Amino acid sequence: MKPLKPICLYVIVVVLLSIVVTGCQHTQTTRATPPALCTLPTTMNFETAIAESKADLENTACHIRFEAYFQNLLKIAKGSPEMKNRTLFSKFLIWANEQGIITRNQSKKYYNSYFNTTFMSLPNEYNICSSCSKKEVLTREMQKELVLKEEGLLKACGDKQTYYAACKQFNSTLMVLDAVCDACLNE
Repeated sequence: MKPLKPICLYVIVVVLLSIVVTGCQHTQTTRATPPALCTLPTTMNFETAIAESKADLENTACHIRFEAYFQNLLKIAKGSPEMKNRTLFSKFLIWANEQGIITRNQSKKYYNSYFNTTFMSLPNEYNICSSCSKKEVLTREMQKELVLKEEGLLKACGDKQTYYAACKQFNSTLMVLDAVCDACLNE
């Protein structure tokens, strides 16, 4: 084996030194943002809870927990039921739809199920007789929805008048459904 020429030895030493020097340099690495914790707000201030929920839900990793955020907001609103909560929920649902967290239909269903007298479980059929075969299921679904309206209208918003209007609509709908089904059976 021949001895290395001084120029080759010099190049090898420079390369090795540059590797050692650059390897020891402190390099700042950028880390990917860790996934959001998606922690539900614990504040009892409803407007603050909405702001915190929005901040979390801006992270797409939290979108899957939208229902949990919504239920948590309902719980917080029940701590201080006010009529303005209905508007705040409406704005929150519109925001969630605009952010692509929920669809427009989901937003509408949340709002109507909890904060409106309209019953989303009623079929959009013109042939009411066809609903008679599933009258018991329909009645159970409407009863569940009335419980949601109690949660939203009465307990979270303190809106007794609208809640009682929903109860009246529930009873009227059942009475009409009974009468129509009796008439359909007699045809």
